[in-house]
Amino acid sequence: MTRWVAIALLLAAGSALPQTVRPGSVLPDALKNVAPSTGVCRRDDFTGPGDAWRGAAEPKPDLACRLGVDQWVRLAGQGQPLLLDVRSSPERELATVDGALQLSADQLSGKPFLKGKTLVLMGDGRAERELYVACARLKTQGFRDVRVLQGGMPAWRAAGRPVLSRNALADEVPRLSAPQLWLESHFDANLVLAVPDQARLQAALPQVQVIADAGVATVRKALATQRKTTRDRAVAAVVLVAPPEMPVGDLLALRNALAPLPLLVYADGADAYAKQMKQQQQVWTAQARGPKQPACGL
Repeated sequence: MTRWVAIALLLAAGSALPQTVRPGSVLPDALKNVAPSTGVCRRDDFTGPGDAWRGAAEPKPDLACRLGVDQWVRLAGQGQPLLLDVRSSPERELATVDGALQLSADQLSGKPFLKGKTLVLMGDGRAERELYVACARLKTQGFRDVRVLQGGMPAWRAAGRPVLSRNALADEVPRLSAPQLWLESHFDANLVLAVPDQARLQAALPQVQVIADAGVATVRKALATQRKTTRDRAVAAVVLVAPPEMPVGDLLALRNALAPLPLLVYADGADAYAKQMKQQQQVWTAQARGPKQPACGL
C-alpha cells in the first residue's frame, strides 16, 4: 500500500523532480519519507470460536419474552397479536400460519408503526436464544409488547394448531446437527441431557448432564432438579443427546409429556459430532481471520 502512495506522490511531483535522477543516485525528495515495506505479514492467532458467534454489544436474552403455545389462545382473546414468522423462506414455503407476517427481527426494527402492537416471534424451534436477544433489543427500541413463541413452528404444530401447507408434514421432534448442538449447549437457559451410551460427549460439552435413560419420568426428574438448583430459573428447552436407534414414537411421547417446554434432539453420535465440529472449527477460524489479504508489499 505504501509503495502505491509513494508512486502517486512521485507522479504528482511531475516536473518538479530533477530530470537527472538515475538508479543508484540520490533518492528523490518525494520518496525520502516513505517507510520501506518489511515484507512480513502478522497473522493474529486464533484458538477457538470464543464469542465470534454472537454480537459483542448484544443485550442479554430476555426469557420473560417466552410465550407457550398453550398461552396463545388467551393472548389472542385479549386483543389482536401479530404472529411474525421469522423462519427462512424455504421453511415458510413448506408451511406457515394463516395471517402470519413474514418478517425477520431485523426487518421489524424498521417498522416503527408496529411499536404499539403485541408481536410474537415464531422461529423453527432451534437457536431460540437469538429470538430472546432480538426481543430484548426490540423492547429497548420502543416496541411495547414483544413475545417469543417457545418452540416455534414445531411446537405450534405439535399442539394441533392449524397451518397452511401444500403437502402433508411429518410429525417429528426437531433434530440438531453437531454445530447446532454446540450452540444450544452454550445457551445456559437450556437443560442438556444425555443417556449413558452417549456420555462421551460430556468431554467436549461439559454442560451435558448424563441421566439413566431417556424415559419421561427420568427427564422430568432432571428438569425438577434443574429448577430447584437454579431457584426456578426459566428453562428455554430440553436438549436430549439420544442414541441413533431411539424410536421416533418414544421421542414424540417425551415431547408431548414435556410440552409446552420444547424438546430438541441430537442423535448422530459422538464420532459424528467430533467429525462435524472439526469441520466447523475450520469455518470459525476462517471467519475470525477474515478475507484473505494480498501478499505483503503489494
